[in-house]
Amino acid sequence: MGKLSKSILDAISSSIPEKDKLSITENRGSHAIASAINFIHFLKENYSENESEELIKRFINAVRTDDPKKFYRGVQHIKESVENTETVKETTDKK
Repeated sequence: MGKLSKSILDAISSSIPEKDKLSITENRGSHAIASAINFIHFLKENYSENESEELIKRFINAVRTDDPKKFYRGVQHIKESVENTETVKETTDKK
């Protein structure tokens, strides 16, 4: 985008009336909360109780601290556990 385009977009976004800003804030917040709730239900339905509790805790903490890596590390930990379990199962099945 050129400098002129950015200036026009800045002018448009800064000219949003306060009432519209509040409506946008309410709308975006409601969508974010609904998405988070749906995601938490997804975690509870698709992971064991221990795994889902850990992922939910990490998800909330990642949002709270603005650090998505915290959630990513939890997913990686579960992924490694699953891979290790599958490797052990394959090894014992070969015997």
